Amino acid sequence: MPDDLDRKIIHGLNCSPQVSFRHLSEVVGVSEQTVARRYSACAAPAWSASSG
Repeated sequence: MPDDLDRKIIHGLNCSPQVSFRHLSEVVGVSEQTVARRYSACAAPAWSASSG
């Protein structure tokens, strides 16, 4: 389940799909590495909608 930070990252990416992890990290107040790690976790198959 996504937490508040995950939702902020997802919202930022929805608003500006081309935003860099560096800029997004400054906006949400965490390190660039944290944003990248959270993004990778969100993009993992476990979070994708099931196809059947």
